[in-house]
Parts: sequence; C-alpha cells; structure tokens
Amino acid sequence: MTSPEYADQTPAPSVKPARNRTIGAALIILAALVIGGGAGAAIGMAIPGQAASELEDVREQLASAERDVTKLEAARDSLESEVFELTDELAAAQPEEPATPAGPRGSFPQGYPYEVAVAELPDQVRSWYEMSSHTQAVALAPGVWTPLPPGADIQAAIDSDVADGFCASVEAYERDFAKSSLAGTCW
Repeated sequence: MTSPEYADQTPAPSVKPARNRTIGAALIILAALVIGGGAGAAIGMAIPGQAASELEDVREQLASAERDVTKLEAARDSLESEVFELTDELAAAQPEEPATPAGPRGSFPQGYPYEVAVAELPDQVRSWYEMSSHTQAVALAPGVWTPLPPGADIQAAIDSDVADGFCASVEAYERDFAKSSLAGTCW
C-alpha cells in the first residue's frame, strides 16, 4: 500500500530488459559504424534479422531527428531575425528625452534642475536661504542649489549664476556642467 504522502506521485515506468539489450546493441553497432567506417558497415551487414531491422529503425530515427534539428535551427534563426528587427523598430520609436534647460554656461545632470522647498534642504543651505527669506530653491545637481526668488521661474534662478551647497558638489558641478566658476557659498 502506498503511504498518503506519496499517493499523488506516479510510479516510474518499467524498463523492459529485452528492449534495453536491443537498443544497447544498436548503439554499440552505431558506435562501430562511426568509429570503424567500412569495418563497421561490414559488422552491420552481418547482424542477423531482428537486430539489423532495429538498427535500420535507429538510423531512420536519427535521420528524422536530424531533420527536426534543421527545422528548429531555421525557426530559431527566423525568430532571431524578427527580434533584431523589432529591437531596431523599438529603438527608432523611442521618443527623444526632453531637452534639459541649459544655463548660460552649460547643462545639468540627468533629472536636474528642479524646484524644491527650502525647508527640505540640508541645515547649512536652509539656514542661509532662510536668512534671505527664500522659501523655494532650484536643485542644480546633487548637493548644489540656487535660490528661487518669489515670482521668478526656474530659468531666471539658473541665469543668476549662483551655486550654493557642499563644496565638493559645487566644484564638481562647476567643472562638469557649468564649465566655469559661479558665485555662491559652499560648506
């Protein structure tokens, strides 16, 4: 009796010894044909009745498998070609990224500039801007801001050529994007 935990498993198929011997003999003969060339062919001709018939069946199955492999390879090549075409079409259909506003002296890192509340800035920059009664700022790059005066737009703040923030960040922004030294304070 099968225990309940194995009840849903199907038993392994039984192996027929006579068939295994026949298949084994056929594989040995095929190996002899491949390795021995003409001598293997002579061995194949000397196989009596049923074994010779089974050998021929194995050869037909091998030929059929080779045809199937050829068809599959052709299908794979066709699919690869379609994938390349679709990839090219997709790349051509991608919209161009919107232009990043440019300051008078350069560009900005991806995702910048954007408006930010002064209350969200690090302590040093927030205190500096609050002393001047600024409530909004423009993030120019990571760790770099410029004040946004009331009523001004982002481009006006950028055009002020002021960059405040952490010294290393301001220096990197000036070197990589502004392409010049800007007014401002760093900590």
